[in-house]
Amino acid sequence: MGKKETEELLEGNLKVLLENAFDAFALFTKEGEILYWNKEAEDLTGYSKEEMMGRVCPENPLPHHSEQGVPLCGILCPLKETLQKGKVSERTILLGRKDGKKISLRLRCIPLEKNGKAEAAVLLFTPLEEKGKDQEELLSSLSFYASHDFLTKLPNRLSFESFLKKQIERKQEGKAVGFVLYLDIDDFKSVNDTFGHSAGDAILKAIGRMATVELSSPKVMFSRLGGEEFAVAGEVESKEEAYSFAKRARERINDLMIYFRGQELRITASFGLTMIEESDDISSLLTRSDALMYRAKHNGKNRIEKDF
Repeated sequence: MGKKETEELLEGNLKVLLENAFDAFALFTKEGEILYWNKEAEDLTGYSKEEMMGRVCPENPLPHHSEQGVPLCGILCPLKETLQKGKVSERTILLGRKDGKKISLRLRCIPLEKNGKAEAAVLLFTPLEEKGKDQEELLSSLSFYASHDFLTKLPNRLSFESFLKKQIERKQEGKAVGFVLYLDIDDFKSVNDTFGHSAGDAILKAIGRMATVELSSPKVMFSRLGGEEFAVAGEVESKEEAYSFAKRARERINDLMIYFRGQELRITASFGLTMIEESDDISSLLTRSDALMYRAKHNGKNRIEKDF
């Protein structure tokens, strides 16, 4: 059989080959519409061909996340990246099946070109070993980063607000005295502008390591809200103890020695401290402590402002 006859045979039986491939296989247009969904893809995801074909990528029912737990639909979509760059891409993802179970996969996106432009893409889904190390690490990572900041490893805003809500409830029940401490690194933009964002990241990581070891406990949560802003909520015996904690946090940040590309970076922060009242909610506490933090910046930075 010659080359031409072989190519014709392959083309004529391509659908049979795809249907019986060992890998889960899907074909997408450049607009993200699913044109093909093979039997292995049905078995892997629990979704039938009839349920998936014709669906558009952002609207399809398959939730998929990165290894860090970041949703991949939208600007981080592997399919979109492959179509834009016209290059094969490969990554590990966590996929939600129809039955609710999460499975880790190796996703390979292959562009199909016409006249030098990617007009469609093939996605191959290869499941990782169900009980293997990759699966366990991925699930553990996803669970951790759902509640923690990726850069600093500190609890994220969602975790902080959940913790603070419980502290407010304990205050309303008369079971605890609580505080909120809002802090912002002084002149952080200047550090980024002078040394680059990698230096800023080094500072944020250093604060995360220090706070995890020295300023966190079952009764005190030190979290990163975003950017260079952090917040602490905690349970104490008195206002004096809350103020002592704030002073200790300020001293620990002042004492940090951060080495970046042969240079030592020293930082300070401004703090706003307030106590939890029975009438408070999350919004009122963050607004009040944030305003106090800005007052600290206005009054010279590297200081604590409190409203008691």
